Amino acid sequence: MVRFTLWVTLVILLVAVPGINACSQETREMAPADIPEFATDYTAAWGSQDPASVAAFFAEDGSLKINDGEPSVGRAAITATAQSFMTALPDMVIVMDSLGHAGDRVTYHWTLTGTNTGPGGTGNAVHISGFEEWLFGPEGLIADSQGHMDEAEYERQLTTGAPAAALPQWSYDSTTIFPSDRSLMRPEDGIALPDGRLIVADQVHGLRRVELDGSSAPFGDMVAAGYVHRPPERSGGANGVSLEPDGAHVLVADIFHGGIYRVDLTTGETERVYQHRYGVNTAVRDSRGAIWFTHSAHNTPDDGEARMWATVDIPRPEGALLRLGMQNGRLAVDAEVLVDSLYFANGVAIDETGGHLYLAETMGGRVLRYRVDLDAGRVSDRSVFVDSVAPDNLELDGEGYLWIALPLSNELLVVDTATGTRHIVFRSVTPAQQEIIEEFVRRGQSETPRLELLTPAIWAPLPGFITGVIVSQGLGPVYLTGLGNALVKLTR
Repeated sequence: MVRFTLWVTLVILLVAVPGINACSQETREMAPADIPEFATDYTAAWGSQDPASVAAFFAEDGSLKINDGEPSVGRAAITATAQSFMTALPDMVIVMDSLGHAGDRVTYHWTLTGTNTGPGGTGNAVHISGFEEWLFGPEGLIADSQGHMDEAEYERQLTTGAPAAALPQWSYDSTTIFPSDRSLMRPEDGIALPDGRLIVADQVHGLRRVELDGSSAPFGDMVAAGYVHRPPERSGGANGVSLEPDGAHVLVADIFHGGIYRVDLTTGETERVYQHRYGVNTAVRDSRGAIWFTHSAHNTPDDGEARMWATVDIPRPEGALLRLGMQNGRLAVDAEVLVDSLYFANGVAIDETGGHLYLAETMGGRVLRYRVDLDAGRVSDRSVFVDSVAPDNLELDGEGYLWIALPLSNELLVVDTATGTRHIVFRSVTPAQQEIIEEFVRRGQSETPRLELLTPAIWAPLPGFITGVIVSQGLGPVYLTGLGNALVKLTR
């Protein structure tokens, strides 16, 4: 069967970073005036069962190539390629996942679902993701498309079928607000306890424990350990919350003032284990005892949040991934910088079994993946695992899914780390909010201040930006965390 590359449409969530958001002048002149509209129509063509309508998006002598296969050159050949997929998968549905840029090319990410019920078909379901890299000709049509997909996985699914879908689809309604009295204070991140209760960040006290009925109370004693919330002079920045491998302690990062706190989940005993020179976004501990953490900007305790937000307004490559190793059974005095010059380094997830570390680069519009050597304390072989998104916190579950909070688009993205297949499992975006998002991107491309756009108009009726996710054990609820006064509770 002929291989192919397709795709579906979402929103452009690239944040302005030179080389990621901006095409060359030549590319801008050749590309269609409205690339999202072009991509949306292209997606619809693939699902139309009209192969010639797909070829119409290509120049007369345009080319479509999948991986290392022979290219289909000219509209007749492209029509034949599209027809082969439409015949094999009569119920084929393509969804556009994201748009981005790679040099002079537009990147178009898609997910395909369908059933192989065409002539000689196996009757098996297919669910797979991939992407195309488009180079436009002077008439605003595709001159060359380089397609990429996992052909081996595609063939496997034709033979044995797609994995059983285990991920639900959620939408917002007012009953999902938790707790209903909106009594939390900036619950940016958190964890679920085995009994279903939650530990979430709290700007005033550092942490709160939330009961099953939604009632809550301060937890731990971060204030005694040095945490300060004294507005307006000094606002507390309790941010990333992560469970240590022992299951008995959590780490809490202060994004405004640089403290990393360790809290005993049984006794509440709290200590500040490290004080960084800049605000710490998130901190996670590995099974060897080392702490891996990020800072997003060069905001010192004296700068507080103003300098941090300045790097959102006009992005600067000030972010870094650092590691605090173990020496003679104790944490090292000084942290080592492993990766720097990142555009707002954010969430971190370590897959010790798979040997990977995932890192969210929010203003870089991507999730990076590294090979990780825990014994040596090193990362290597960087690759872009997910692009064309503005990621915040990351959560890796026991099934190999990476859950990614997308604050600008009010979405929750889940990616299969084995196949790269993407699933948008939650989305709450109105047409008016879409316009604000696009204006945010446009201002970023021209390095124009844009912080004024980040108002409740971009996230309402949600309680605030979606910054993280709490995935309960088993089939327990999933909670969206954020910068507001409540969580969003999604029932499985």
